[in-house]
Amino acid sequence: MCILQEESPEFGRGKQQAKIEAIARLQAIGLSDEQIAQSWDMTLEEIRQVNLTE
Repeated sequence: MCILQEESPEFGRGKQQAKIEAIARLQAIGLSDEQIAQSWDMTLEEIRQVNLTE
């Protein structure tokens, strides 16, 4: 049986890293955490947690 790519831990880590990098880029161009949360369909708390893990 083949493990789907999205089920692998490596794929999950890659997705999380891409999200962290994208959030940092959006903040760098001046978007607020609220705007980023809305554009990524995330909660403000999730955005702030990403900021803490950088």
